[in-house]
Amino acid sequence: MAINAGGPRGNHEDARNLFVTGYGPTKMLYANAGERKEDLKRDFIAFHDKHRNDIGVAMAREYLVTLGRRR
Repeated sequence: MAINAGGPRGNHEDARNLFVTGYGPTKMLYANAGERKEDLKRDFIAFHDKHRNDIGVAMAREYLVTLGRRR
């Protein structure tokens, strides 16, 4: 999965806003963070900075491929 938040010097707010407004678990976490929202924002940015590269932010993910045959 790649999030291009403006390339290598991308805007952290764009990536954070994408998750906070569009990804259910992060959306709920942020909605219930109360006075710790700034801590969550700081940690979110620090975590994603570890995955920054030439195209923006890209993280390797494991996945399962299921193949089937119709009879």
